[in-house]
Amino acid sequence: MLLLVAAACGGDADDSAAGATTAAPPTSAAVPTTTMALDATSAPAATTAPAATSAPTDGCADVIDAAARPGDDGTMSFDVTVRSADTGDAKYADAWQVETLEGDVLGVRELLHPHVNEQPFTRSLGPIEIPAGVTEVRIVARDSVLGFCGEAFVLELPS
Repeated sequence: MLLLVAAACGGDADDSAAGATTAAPPTSAAVPTTTMALDATSAPAATTAPAATSAPTDGCADVIDAAARPGDDGTMSFDVTVRSADTGDAKYADAWQVETLEGDVLGVRELLHPHVNEQPFTRSLGPIEIPAGVTEVRIVARDSVLGFCGEAFVLELPS
């Protein structure tokens, strides 16, 4: 998986630190959007079996796999795989976010261009501060036309 992530990030304009950092959504306060590249020593700490790799749900963007890695300071970094019905600049998965099961947004990864020929694709985000007592998060992807409508992924966080 590490090689796939490294290959998926090679040369894409939205994979630079500047391209992946955006302002928080209007309904959330101070949501971190910093990205973190994987290296050979960054193995995912917790994963759940990925969903089938068939077509996305009704043209929406689906989160089909995710992993979390704890940081030294109590934060987590996430590697998320999205499958979407990208057609080009007019319709594509334009973001994914990590949220509590109650819906509080913890971090947003903006995607600045379509991935028509790279499906599914994996991108990273972190470090994200996780509130005390949160043991699971939900990760959802957004389609530029349809919004948040696809399959969510619930991930148990490593301790």
